[in-house]
Amino acid sequence: MLFVISLSSLLFIFININKNFLIDTPRSGGTLSEGIVGIPRFINPLFAERDVDQDLTSLVYSGLTRRTPQGNLIPDLAESWEISEDGQQYTFRIADDASFHDGTPVTAEDVVFTITAIQDSLAKSPYERDWDGIVIEALDEKTVIFRLPKAFSPFIQNTTLGILPSHIWKDLGREDYLFSRYNLTPIGSGPYEVVSTNRSPSNINKYTLRSFKNYQLGRPLIDSVDILFFDTQENLERAYASGIISSGLFESSDDDDHIITFSETFALFFNQTKLPSLQDKDLRKGIYKIMKDSEIAENISTTTTETLNSFVPTKNTPKDHTPFSDVIDEDTEELIEEAGWTKGEDNIWKNKQSESLSFTISTADNPLLIEAGQHIVKVLKENGIVAKLEIFSSDDFLQQVIRPRNFEVLLFGQQINHGLDLYGFWHSSQRNDPGLNIAQYTNLDVNKELEGLRGPQTPEEYQEVLTNLLTVLEEDIPAIPLFSRNIHYTLPEDFFSTLPNLIVYPSERFNGIYQWHLEKDSLWGIFK
Repeated sequence: MLFVISLSSLLFIFININKNFLIDTPRSGGTLSEGIVGIPRFINPLFAERDVDQDLTSLVYSGLTRRTPQGNLIPDLAESWEISEDGQQYTFRIADDASFHDGTPVTAEDVVFTITAIQDSLAKSPYERDWDGIVIEALDEKTVIFRLPKAFSPFIQNTTLGILPSHIWKDLGREDYLFSRYNLTPIGSGPYEVVSTNRSPSNINKYTLRSFKNYQLGRPLIDSVDILFFDTQENLERAYASGIISSGLFESSDDDDHIITFSETFALFFNQTKLPSLQDKDLRKGIYKIMKDSEIAENISTTTTETLNSFVPTKNTPKDHTPFSDVIDEDTEELIEEAGWTKGEDNIWKNKQSESLSFTISTADNPLLIEAGQHIVKVLKENGIVAKLEIFSSDDFLQQVIRPRNFEVLLFGQQINHGLDLYGFWHSSQRNDPGLNIAQYTNLDVNKELEGLRGPQTPEEYQEVLTNLLTVLEEDIPAIPLFSRNIHYTLPEDFFSTLPNLIVYPSERFNGIYQWHLEKDSLWGIFK
């Protein structure tokens, strides 16, 4: 009996010691079933604009560089790169063993082909402008050089663009690219390759992707990814609830989900040329204070949002930056009175001509923008300002409002790309379409800071310039930053790996997918 007790004690001790020395180690295997809203049309880095197309393109194609979940750029097809001292030349060396899914080596010719195709207006790529003025040349089979007309530090962000296999595309006329079957049966060099497609008579219902064994950053640990397509968010949610899919993006969900912030700023933009009363800075400051005191983000139910105090996402705001809302000493009524308005008996602000303080807020037919706009109208009325919300379809919003700058006040969101290049949004040269300076803002000091952000500099210098830019911009109040948008990424309970916290496009949730894993082993450390 004593022997049995001793043996049991030793076994118990051994098991507990064993647990202390075991290390969880990722293991290959498993299938991820991802649900996406939409039907793919262009799984092609030249044309992928919609979320569904960008999602698949990010899985099938790879660029010279790849963004990590932490937001850093690492080599992908390129094994290394060099930037000239003047910031105008970028030289990339492609890895010797880089290959496409069909086994063809990736060469400098493929890179040159991809970029020159984008630059050709016949191809009708929406990304043509990103490569305007850039000269690309193959120095040898594995070396490519980009020459910029002037230093532009955010340029390196462009090199995550997926590379096309020139041997498949080069015999097509550029004007025929949009009609190629390879837009739906793509061959790239990314972490996953297409192995089958499930179709109905009218649509594609599912893609099955397999991990690419020769992927440049190592064969992905998850063996396969099934992508299933749904026509509405509601049907996506039903599919998840019934277990048809194991992952997907949701506007709101359980607390255990991974929350990702989009790198975009939703704001109220003032058109001072359309409505002269908005030229008074005190009035704009008064409206600013109303918006900040009302906590717009806290009153939106359709989407998870967070309050913004700057024109860049909160996670990108310099540590030394002081939000403009923290330096306003006057109260709202004092500011509006200084602008020449008087409260009437009906509690509405009036000017000397007894005209009410009023304006129209234009926005797009989007649940988030509509709910935010309705709340803003309510808050303004409570503070004596008459605002009307005018809602446009997406196409009309672009053609009738944004491009001609035909609005008094605009409720709109701007996507801030990696590198925080704010030039297109606020430089005076971008006031007219196709520029993105929709407030038609002009300030020579801001112009100078924006140009400084694009030049070669140390990280410390960059933060200093960005701080100065945001300070001047916010004090002028050409717009009022309101909130950014979050989204919930639901994944299987047995999912392991690092996910990004800040993204520009939904497809960037897959940045680290080659390191994701669903299965693991527990090994002694000496065997790991």
